[in-house]
Order: sequence, then C-alpha cells, then structure tokens
Amino acid sequence: MIAPELAENALYMVPQTDLEEKFILWFAFRHNLDRERRGKRECLLLPAQNDPELATRNLYQAYREFCRRYRYVEIPNLYGLEPEKAQQLLRQLGLAWQFEGVRQDRRYPVGTVVSQRPAPGATARMEGVVYLSVNQGDLTQSLKR
Repeated sequence: MIAPELAENALYMVPQTDLEEKFILWFAFRHNLDRERRGKRECLLLPAQNDPELATRNLYQAYREFCRRYRYVEIPNLYGLEPEKAQQLLRQLGLAWQFEGVRQDRRYPVGTVVSQRPAPGATARMEGVVYLSVNQGDLTQSLKR
C-alpha cells in the first residue's frame, strides 16, 4: 500500500504499484493537492502537520473507493496456490480465470499454480480474465515409478 515518508517540511505518500500511482494522480487533481516525482513514481505531497498514520488510513479509504468506483483491481500473486483457492480469490476480486494448461516447475508443489497472466501487481479492470497454468510435476520422476 501507499507508504508515507516524512520529510522535514512535508509528508510524501509514495505509491508502490501502478494502480496506486493512478490513484495519486486522480486524488491530487480532485483535491487540488501538490505532487512531486520521487524516483520513478509520482508522489502525493501533504503538509507536514498531517499525522502520517491518520493520513495513511484516510488515503487508504479513498483508495478503496477509487478502486470500487473505477472498477480497478490489483492482480494478486497466485503462484503456489491450489487452483480452487486461486479461483476463489479471483472471484472475490471480481475477476474471471481461464485454465491455460499444465507446466513443469520444480519450485512449486504438483497441482499448484506455476504461471499467471497478467503478472502479480498488474492493474486490471474488474471482470477481466487471469490465465493460469498448473504444475504437473516432473514427468521423469513419475515415469520411473
């Protein structure tokens, strides 16, 4: 989530994802607030007298409303989840899923998600589709049995 950074004369609200940066631009425009570029991200600049904890809580509520209103969601990390759990999580976010196939990947248990498109952290509109591949395991091991 958007991270507060306290400077000597200001409180910077630094977005961590592309969706949060879109929100910062929308919020700053709507409330006539200053913005400043810090690194690669456009940050919200608040007067220093703002309490960082309260500002973060209020901004998070506005962020949730922004996501609801404009129907944006952030794609979760589904790697290593069982397909049923991944499907349930996507359904809760208002996203659909489609099975792309099976792959071999030793990093994840057999029968779990090993590939997803879009990538975790990407922004998508609600009712979008996330494509999943599941680990079928190591074929050479199963052939030896």
